[in-house]
Amino acid sequence: MDERRALMGAIIENPDEDTPRLVFADWLQEHGDAHDRARAEFIRLQVEAARLPKGDKKRTKLEGSAKKLANEHHGAWLAPLAAFVHQISDDANWTDDRSHYDGLFERGLLKELIVEAAKFLQAKYQQVFPDALAAVGLETLSFYTPARRVGELPGSPALRWVSRMECPAVGDAAFEAFGTSPHLAHITAFEFGEAKISDAGLKAFARTAGTARLRKFAVTTASPRESTKARFTAAGVLALLSSPRLPALTALGVGAGAAERFGAAEFLADPRLSKLTELTFGVRGPLADVIACPHLVNLRSLRLDVTAVTEADTDALLASPTFAKLTELLLDSFGPLPPGTKKKLQSRFGNNLWLRDRAS
Repeated sequence: MDERRALMGAIIENPDEDTPRLVFADWLQEHGDAHDRARAEFIRLQVEAARLPKGDKKRTKLEGSAKKLANEHHGAWLAPLAAFVHQISDDANWTDDRSHYDGLFERGLLKELIVEAAKFLQAKYQQVFPDALAAVGLETLSFYTPARRVGELPGSPALRWVSRMECPAVGDAAFEAFGTSPHLAHITAFEFGEAKISDAGLKAFARTAGTARLRKFAVTTASPRESTKARFTAAGVLALLSSPRLPALTALGVGAGAAERFGAAEFLADPRLSKLTELTFGVRGPLADVIACPHLVNLRSLRLDVTAVTEADTDALLASPTFAKLTELLLDSFGPLPPGTKKKLQSRFGNNLWLRDRAS
């Protein structure tokens, strides 16, 4: 492996750390061409900006300088992925306006590439993808359509060059293959949407996974119209939190519909939840049940689907010592929000508060 690829590999394996990115920037500055030197400066600007709070004047100035570099050099930076550049995501708001090119990147790396799974598996793309991704640097690879050959995806050497993955319609066999793939041993986040994964599949993954760096795991059940034979419950999800093969797992996302079928009471009663710093709980039920959970003491980020938010819920959440470390909150309410709810929560969470009222 040459030096540039080795440096990119260190970034991919440690996506939350700034040092590997800055070392890579230094290497580009010393060994690269004009576009590489521009990207070196771009990386430094985005890393420094990300350390500052949103709205900070210095951050705004840094972001402006980074935007200018991205507008001038994005074509060269993304050239290795020319066949897929139209599928690059800017938080689902892609635009050809040149003022938005910097938004494609996060701390100097491409934020997300959205690819059709069947196209990704074609031999001609498999031949070029590893080198292309190693050159560009990618945070998240997302497959936006289910693939009949989904079980072949974990075998792709290109996956060595992504930090996080999203994939729909994965069943138990393919799910286990994602966990044991030698190309994904470094992976830090998996997200499986519309999954056809059962408790047996989750428990097998917990026993066999070779993804010791996995920090975040998210799984959403298939549509209720799908067969219910491969639905997971709290028992399967909790097996992941107790697995010695997943020591870094501290962020969990669960979307499983009805609270009773999933086993929300069993889930919220389990002390293994104390491992979590992030929880997305897409299991609709009373907010009071989550607030009453004594084990979520290390949460920094909480995102919930809830039947309704009451004034008492709001007061209890803000007063609870369990949530003393909580700095980010998203509530997706299926009932009307009481007057004053937003103001109360905003006083605590500021810009890190998101409220959605589906009843209005």
